[in-house]
Amino acid sequence: MRWILIVFLLLCLSCAPRITVTKPTLYKSSWQEKKIVISESRLQNFAGEKFMGYVKWLGMTVGEIEFINLGLEKYQGREVYHIIGRAKTNKILRYLFRVDDEFHSYIDANTGKPVLFKANRKEGRYRAKFEVYFDYDNYRLTMINLLNGEKKEAKLNSDDYDYVSAFYKFRTLKLEKNKYRFNIVDRTKRWEAVIKVIKQGKLEMRRHGIFDAVLVEVTAHSGREKAKGTAWVWFTADNRKMPLIIQINVKLPIVGTVIVALK
Repeated sequence: MRWILIVFLLLCLSCAPRITVTKPTLYKSSWQEKKIVISESRLQNFAGEKFMGYVKWLGMTVGEIEFINLGLEKYQGREVYHIIGRAKTNKILRYLFRVDDEFHSYIDANTGKPVLFKANRKEGRYRAKFEVYFDYDNYRLTMINLLNGEKKEAKLNSDDYDYVSAFYKFRTLKLEKNKYRFNIVDRTKRWEAVIKVIKQGKLEMRRHGIFDAVLVEVTAHSGREKAKGTAWVWFTADNRKMPLIIQINVKLPIVGTVIVALK
């Protein structure tokens, strides 16, 4: 969701006061807290899935995201799941700040670890196109900038993930604990994402029905640097672990709350 922060950061007024991070808006509506059964999931449960979401801010639709799981493919003799993620602003916001991002993550079908991560990012005038190779046999991380040919290597830890593979790995967990941690590689930078399971119950969504759902809270930091906001995600409690709603409360002027909801 980094692109959402970038989009709205450019719309902020530098003299505006800081906003206060609030609890998820659905605490008081469309939500009934109760004990539910949380099913166990495996990577194969997600093969072939496709879901799209609207990005809303101040009640307006400003963009959309899309995740597609293409299922099993062969990569260097091993079976991997190929995941595509896309994010873009809509026609109205595109005139102010155009976002057109695409990500590819190749995840080992046996271990759930990332093998290759590709990104092609177009955010305003900013451009980035790179590949990150995860070599767990030699514990080596290789990053290649496809725009200038620059190549960097770093030590790979056994619990390193990219953004997409961490999202899928979390969905396979039994969610028996209250807190989970992921080390996420963003090229040369590492983030520790902390995911807390805080609620479970019934979530009602217009046009979609009522779901048994789990609510988690996501924060992240890199050393002393903290991400400028908190995210809450509602997942279905069945073996699909499908994300239903994402609420991002950003500690930036004007921005406030961003909602991503199932399309």
